[in-house]
Amino acid sequence: MSQIARLIEQAMPKHTLSTYELRAETAVRSLSRMCGVDPEREIARYRLVRERLGKRIGGGGGTMDPVVGIAQQIMAGLPAIIEMVLTLAGDGPRGFAYLTQGSASSTLVDALTMLLRGTLQFHLESGGGDSQAELTADIFRTVFPNLERLTEFSTLAQGLLVGVVPRGDDVELKLYFNTRLDTSVPHRDKVMKVLELCGLEDTERNARTYDALYQSNGDTRFSGLGVDLADDDGRVKMYVHTPRARLMELIEGLVRQGIAEGPLEHARDLIDSTESEASSSDCEVAFALRGSGPTTLKVTTFFHGKTVRASHGAQVLSLLERWGYPGAPVHELFSTLDAPDPVLQCFPLHGLGVELADAARPKVNLYVQPNI
Repeated sequence: MSQIARLIEQAMPKHTLSTYELRAETAVRSLSRMCGVDPEREIARYRLVRERLGKRIGGGGGTMDPVVGIAQQIMAGLPAIIEMVLTLAGDGPRGFAYLTQGSASSTLVDALTMLLRGTLQFHLESGGGDSQAELTADIFRTVFPNLERLTEFSTLAQGLLVGVVPRGDDVELKLYFNTRLDTSVPHRDKVMKVLELCGLEDTERNARTYDALYQSNGDTRFSGLGVDLADDDGRVKMYVHTPRARLMELIEGLVRQGIAEGPLEHARDLIDSTESEASSSDCEVAFALRGSGPTTLKVTTFFHGKTVRASHGAQVLSLLERWGYPGAPVHELFSTLDAPDPVLQCFPLHGLGVELADAARPKVNLYVQPNI
């Protein structure tokens, strides 16, 4: 073993990596039980997600760049991070999902290419239609018209995030594209094209929403688009990040302009109740555009992996219980995913989001992952 390889091995958090998959699969069992679905089927599905979406490009021989070689050794020691999302609505747990950006590779282009291939394979193996696969490829080409432009980015940069939502024997795929990476074409034109591909033909409304979310707010950053492949009417979410201190001003303005609707008290409660040294300075706002039916506005706050602690998990539990949700399932999820002495993710909590709707209890998404 080379000296570099020994240093890499010594730096890896072995005690958390060795139990990573066991903790993840135990959490899948817990989520299945909470939501009343077959745990064995979901374990098998989780393993297929991990296999298909976590593929790596195999290392080649010959004269490899030494820096690339070091990067590959580091990436090979890390698992494909698969985040889990628990949805709470009505009386309690309503469903769950898996989120992943696949495995890191020696370049971002390689990582994106493998994730796209694995996503299409998983989609077709799971009974997905050809038209949805073609739509995925078309959107990918629209968002990344010139992949060579991505060589300057870190291999860990997030270009595509894939969401897998179990629905009994079937699954739904949700794709989240970072539309800001490739600057080959004007960003606004790119977003309008994706909306058109997804069947959202009201170009005036699309443009008005884009401008309200992004161009009219100097400190708000457009972060991407989310596409629900299973929605035949067309459903796309526009995502922006805005400073935590400006969040309420932004969403109040959207409601005032008639672009969004829904009560704001749950968003205010979320921000006030999660404020800490671990909470992100920016919040994420997602606005859903649909070909038909109502729109939705969702607000999410995230937690920094190296500073989040069990005390912040307790804050979240307290807020959920105040909204009328049982705390025991969430506490169980935290305990299942937790491991002592982590290095990179100090507690399983990653994010908490609320959908603004006219309901006593907001629809909640809790984002968790095994700590490392």
